[in-house]
Amino acid sequence: MSKKKTFLICPVRGHKPEETALIVEKLEEEYEVHWPPRDTNQNDKTGLNICFDNRRAIRNADIVHVVWDGKSQGCLFDLGMAFDMQKPIRCISLPSESEGKSFQNMVRAWQEMMEVEVIKNGKGYFLDFYCYEVIDPPIEGSPGAIEKLNFGETKC
Repeated sequence: MSKKKTFLICPVRGHKPEETALIVEKLEEEYEVHWPPRDTNQNDKTGLNICFDNRRAIRNADIVHVVWDGKSQGCLFDLGMAFDMQKPIRCISLPSESEGKSFQNMVRAWQEMMEVEVIKNGKGYFLDFYCYEVIDPPIEGSPGAIEKLNFGETKC
């Protein structure tokens, strides 16, 4: 059985690959990982080809994992593309939550919303260690009751 694909959004410019290498190693136990420092040609004087290559890889990903330092413009751009494609995301590292509106708060809310959206669409979808599925709606016309089961204890 082939592995699901993920795109790891992470800072590249001004950062060393070693900063995210251990995360990639762990992700590769379960996913085929597109890691921009390794898998996207960074030799690009304007950055346009990097954006094209990352867009293609994000489109081909089943899920997007996120490591964002709160500063990287490239991470923000890639997050915008993933948002437009309505990709499910898993936050690995973000700046601390803030009061009111902030990008890190929005990304956390997006992760939660995508989990619910997958459920509302009636698809059982593995999100790391849990499987979510729609069970019989308790009231006609309602979106259904949501059941979250521990991995391995599911019908998905």
